[in-house]
Amino acid sequence: MDRRIRRLGLGLVGLFALLFAQLAYVQVIHADHIKGQPANARRQIIAEYKVERGPILSADGVVLARSVRNPERRAELLFQRVYTDGQLYA
Repeated sequence: MDRRIRRLGLGLVGLFALLFAQLAYVQVIHADHIKGQPANARRQIIAEYKVERGPILSADGVVLARSVRNPERRAELLFQRVYTDGQLYA
């Protein structure tokens, strides 16, 4: 019985070691390849924030949200969405 528990424990430690090795490979070694993928959502989101979007209006014409230029000069996101009533419409 003791021997089987020891084998099970060593097996689990080995599996965790493989898991951590795979995580290191994906996050460190393979990271540049993943960043360059066209399906990467981060690239699409940043591209959307480089263009000023129009205001969001309510049915009666009141501006609920508008885009303003980001005050940081070197920011990736050139425009930010500002809501007139804060979290009410966000």
